[in-house]
Formats: sequence, structure tokens, C-alpha cells
Amino acid sequence: MTDKKATIYILDTTQPWDTKSTEGALGPFNKARQIVRKHIERKLLAGRKTDMTGVIVLGTDETKHDLTEEIPGQYQHISVLENIQQPNMNTLRKIMFIEPLEKNVESDAVDALVVATSMLIKHCKKLKYEKQIILMNAPGNYIKWHSIAQIQQTLLTQKISLVVIYLEQPLHTDIQINNKDYWEKLTKETGGESCLQTLEEAFDIANKFVKKNVKPTTTFRGVLRLGGSRLGEAEVETDPEIYMYLRTKPVNTMPAKQFSCLSDPTDESYGKVVTDRKYKLKYSKHLDTYPFYKNKSQLYEESGDSEDEYSNEKDVFDTKSTADEMFIDENKLLTIQYFGITPIPITKEQIISKDPCEEPAMFMLGYFPDSKFPVYYMSSSVYVVIGNTNHFESMTAISAIVHAMHETQSVALVRFVKQRTSAPKLGVLFPTIEGDASVLNYVEIPFTDDLPNIVKKPTKVAEEDIKKQDDSSQYQIPDDKMLESMEKLIESMDLMNADRDKNGNPCEYLHQEKVFNPMNWRLQQAIQDRAIDPQSSLPEFHPTFLKQHTLLPEFLENTKQWRDSIISLFSIQQVNKPQPFKKRTYGTAKDEDVIVEPLLKFDNINNSQEMYEPYNKKLRQDKMSSYEEDLALYANRDVNTITWLNPVEDFKAMVANTSQDLSKTAVQQMHAMILELASSSYGELWYNVVIDCLDALRVTALKKFYAKEFNQCLYDLKALCEPSNPQSGHLNFWKLMQSKNITLIKKEEAVDSEETETTANEFFLVNTMTEPANTDITDNIDQLLEDF
Repeated sequence: MTDKKATIYILDTTQPWDTKSTEGALGPFNKARQIVRKHIERKLLAGRKTDMTGVIVLGTDETKHDLTEEIPGQYQHISVLENIQQPNMNTLRKIMFIEPLEKNVESDAVDALVVATSMLIKHCKKLKYEKQIILMNAPGNYIKWHSIAQIQQTLLTQKISLVVIYLEQPLHTDIQINNKDYWEKLTKETGGESCLQTLEEAFDIANKFVKKNVKPTTTFRGVLRLGGSRLGEAEVETDPEIYMYLRTKPVNTMPAKQFSCLSDPTDESYGKVVTDRKYKLKYSKHLDTYPFYKNKSQLYEESGDSEDEYSNEKDVFDTKSTADEMFIDENKLLTIQYFGITPIPITKEQIISKDPCEEPAMFMLGYFPDSKFPVYYMSSSVYVVIGNTNHFESMTAISAIVHAMHETQSVALVRFVKQRTSAPKLGVLFPTIEGDASVLNYVEIPFTDDLPNIVKKPTKVAEEDIKKQDDSSQYQIPDDKMLESMEKLIESMDLMNADRDKNGNPCEYLHQEKVFNPMNWRLQQAIQDRAIDPQSSLPEFHPTFLKQHTLLPEFLENTKQWRDSIISLFSIQQVNKPQPFKKRTYGTAKDEDVIVEPLLKFDNINNSQEMYEPYNKKLRQDKMSSYEEDLALYANRDVNTITWLNPVEDFKAMVANTSQDLSKTAVQQMHAMILELASSSYGELWYNVVIDCLDALRVTALKKFYAKEFNQCLYDLKALCEPSNPQSGHLNFWKLMQSKNITLIKKEEAVDSEETETTANEFFLVNTMTEPANTDITDNIDQLLEDF
């Protein structure tokens, strides 16, 4: 099988494609277009330069391909959308803008097949390519089949596989029956990977998870030193040559790169973030405790530098001169290790010895039973170790070792040195035999000092010791019934036969080869959607991932008996976690509606403690501080601008500023920040932050008389959400505002508001686009004083 691939997609846009989408489902043409998109997206993610793609559109008004010059007047209404090349984002965008023609044109699917075959022959020439044509054919169109024998011969000669995807419909006409028979015959006689698929089958296959094909590359090539050869000894004939390949590894989240969009790029470094690091010397009292630093000449002598090079620099050992800044060259930096609190400099040459004591190899230290091998070590990276495929004796030796370890049920402890400059690692080799393949698997294990010494509470206590305890309830040794119930519970949750295949036979549930990382999938899918549509929201999780966080109904039925038995035997009870007690602080009583007048009467003085008790109890349970106390926490912060990192805290800090009045500026900036976060939110990522901003702005508007500005902010959000438009991208945020009941400030709440009870109640009505009563932000001071 060759590594080079060339695939041409033919998308038929002629009638009759039913473009209407049923409830929540895509129409047939949209499904066909989605199939092409999924295929090309996988090629983009793989990033292989030898995987070429071309796209042909059948049923266009114009004709655009190379055969028009060679054979004028033939192969009409066929256009090459993308020549055979490595796919890119432009290819995807072009495909998503393809729409079926409103009028029907005379175009032939066989003509498009001829054009695609000609493109593959011209591009691939006599090079070794894996060539394929994928045709999306609309049903019911008339096709000229008189040249099908010549096309079939060309496909067989050029080794081109053909996949025909058609819309499965009731075959009412002779044309539909004839077309399906010819396509089925052509794909069957072409052989190879050629096949005939329905649109639903191809759509399901395109949406299934596919593991990325990775070309196996050796991570290590060396020798497995057996018991007869040890450190410092020469290799013996029994030492087999081995190849090591990576089998499994933990997958991390895709890394992101920093990118800066400059408004006026002046050089080629546009968009690249360049880090400028400077190293400033700071005086430390520990420098005087290190003898090397007390003698400057000795330091220069050891470093190889002359004292003249430092004549113009400040004396780094003078505590007075180090008050000024002194920057050090990066090449003169040393690695520091601390011995207690004393810094010890260690150079790179001292860490990596020039003459290592051992060569790159894998040393066999001994064997031990596999029952003593901790299985959880296999959750890390696992490597496959095989003999040198070009050396028959090495392959035979590895096979013998595998079978011997398998028969004796043992594993090998090895010491692995990958490179001459790398640190040695401790690992375990365990055998694996699958069919005719017999290989060793290597997994790294920790050294003794890598394992933390965790002191565990003993779980088993002798019965004699329990009797001596005053409180024996803190120990509980399971009896035979408890152990039996727990074993039955584990057996009832066996995953090996929990699922059912297509034929209804028992099969493994959550097979390891079919369980994918949902977060990585969602991130990749979000990148793909955003690449085509920058305003797209976060994608929903694939239905396949439901198995990972939903319990099988069969489990609930099978385990009910044993669950109830365990609950009764172990006396399991649900314990409600107590709410944490919050200390009462200054200013907490300001928000409480405490009735003071009855307490001032002489008759109630003796009963004052009893009257205050319910209020004191309420204060202890209260989890919210007062407005003034909340602002007091930010009074010492010097903030002049609201940032998107901490908009609520920045807003409160500006309002609480005591040196100058920044309330109006804070309200205006918060207004702008709310609109910016709501409009540029990645899906619903920032919606909760916007709600917190609105809450903070509303409280301040009531306290500081900015009701008009707050109401105007809500009207701007309503215009942004467009609740009357079903296609609006911010309807979820509008529904969130409704659920939180964030409405206009009424006259009854603030004297500077002009909104009535009616307008406030009608604010969330979809068909009512009420404008604010008065958007003029200028204040009449005299009128305001009269209102007071």
C-alpha cells in the first residue's frame, strides 16, 4: 500500500435533490455536502502533504474543465471546483457554499466520471498513488450508459476505486431502476474498495469516530542485554537487537499558540508574539554565606573570565551597589540547586557528564511473578518491543523470551538507557501473544524515591484488638455475607457481556479501542466549526459519549438486589453535609429590616434580647454582605479601566474609589463591556459573566442614581439578542435573562427612572420592541433637587 493518495469528490447538484430539512434533521443534499466536508476535515486534521483532494460539481450553469478544449461541446455543465491538491480551508468554504440549482440542466453523471478519471490520470501519471472517486448522485436523472464498458476498463487499468453514494428512494420509474442496476454492476466489477452505498449509510460512516493513522516509527533501536552480559562488558551473541514502538500514551489537550493582530504591520513578524526576557540581579543575604562569592578573583578564575571584563560593572558583592538595577547576560546564568537555604550553582556541563558510564541499551535485571506487578502502571505510556525485523536470530530470541515468560507467568525488570546523555529509567517487560504475533510490552515504573511515603490508616484490625477498644464502632470487619454481597455486585456489573451488537448477541460495553476523549473531540469540532463560521456556538457532545456518563438500565436491574443487600448489611445512611458557619462581620445588620421603634419603649427593654433573637439568627445564616461593605473591600485598589478578566471587581473598585468620583465612568465602561462580552461570547462561555455584570450594575444604579443608564443597557442587549428573530445567535442569552428576571428599573425603585410598571412587565415580550422613554443622559440639577 502506497502512502500517496488522490481522491476526487463529485457532488451532484441537479434536480431532484430534496433540500428540505425535516425536524432537526438535514435534507438529502445537505447530508451529501456534509459527507464531503467530513472527509476533507479529516484530511486537514491529519495534515499529510501526500493526501491530495479534488472537487467536481455536476449540474452547474457553466462548464469549466480541461476536456472542453480537447473535445469541444462535450461534458457540459460540469465544473472543477478544486484541482487535485492538498486540501485547505478555502476548499471547505467553497463546498459549504454549493447549493442545488433551482432549474434542471442536462448533465450526465458518467460525463463527470470521465472528467474525474482524466484528472487523476494527468495528475498521478505513472506514480504510485491510491486513487479513488467518490460520486454523490441524485436519483432519477437520465444517464447515458453506452460508454460504460470503456470507463470500466479504464478504472481497472488505472486501479481507480469507485464509491457511488445514492439517495435511497422507492424505485417508481424505469430510469431509477436502470441507474441503480448499472451503478451496482460497475462498482462490483471494478473491484478493490469500490462499493455502492446509500446516503444514510455514507452519512453514518462519515460521522463515526476514526482513529488517526500514524506511521510507526521506532523510538529506540538498540540491544537487549540479557543476564550473560552486564555493565561494561562487551556484547555477546545472545543479546538480541530490538526495535521499540510507542503503543499507547495519554493524550493532552491541543496546545494553543499566542497570536497578536496588529493594526499596522510594518515587518514580516506580523502576528508573532516575541518574548523579550531580561534577567535582573537581586542581592540576597545568602550570597555572603557562600565562600565563592566572597572572593571575586576566585570566581573569575573558575569561570574563565578576566577581571577586566567586569571593570565597568557594579560590584555585585557590595550590598549598597545592588540597590540599583543590574542586568545579566543570559549566557552567564547558572542552574541553582538549594542545599537547605544556601544556593549552590551547578553548570550544565556538570549535570551532563561528557563521558557517561553506560551505553544506550536495555539491561535485563531479573524476573518476578506477574501477580506482583501493579496493573495501574499500564495507564502510562506503553511501548512495544520486537526483535530486529532484518535479523532473524533477534526475532527468534525475542519470541522465545515472550513464550517463556508467558508459560512461567512472570515479567522482567529492566533498566533502560535511551541515549548516552539521558538518565536511566526503570521499567517492566511483560509478554503479549495475539495469534501468530508474540511481542514484549515495556512500561516505565517509578524508583523508590519517586513514590511518596503516605502513611495509611490500617484497614484490618484483629478481633482481639477490637475488643480492647472502648469504641468498637469505628472498626468494621466484613463478615461472609458482606463479602458475598460485594462479590455479587461486582459480578452483576460485568462489562464484557453488558452490551448488544447489531445481531443482538452479547458484546463488550465501552471497549477500550472505541472509547474516545470527549473534551478533545469537542475542541477539535469547535475549531472546525469556527474555521467555517466564526459565529458558531460550541457543538453539542456526540451521542456516542452518552455511554461514558450514563448508567446502563440493565445495571440498575441486575444490581438492585445486591445494592439493597449492601445497604442493609453495612448500615449505610446518607449524611447531609452541614452548611459552613459564616462569621458575622461589621455592617451585616445594615441590610436587615430591623424594627427599632418597639425596642425604644420602656416596656420592651427587658424583652429586647428576645426580640432581637430572630434577627440575629437570620444574620448568622446570611451569606451576602452589604453593599457598602462589599465596596469597602475594593476601596484601596487603583483601577481606572474595566477589563474582561475581572469586570465585576474592576467595576466595584472604580465605584469605591475615594480619591476621585469614577462612578459615571465605571457605569459607562460596564455598559460597553456587557455589550462586548455578550456579542463576542464563544457560545455560552461568557453568559454567566454578563449576568454577574448586570447584577453589579443594577445594584450600583439603584444606589448611585444611574437607572437611566442601566435601562438603556438592557434595551441595547434586547436589540443585540433580537428575540423576535428565530435565527438569532443570542436567543440563549435572552432566555437566561428571563430566567434571572433581570428587568428594567421602575419609578417605584429609583426616582431618576422613567419606566412604569407596564413597560417593565412588557420588556420581555418578544413582539414588543419598546424604546426607552428618554435616552438623554444630561441631568437637570435643579429638577433633581426638587424631586428630592
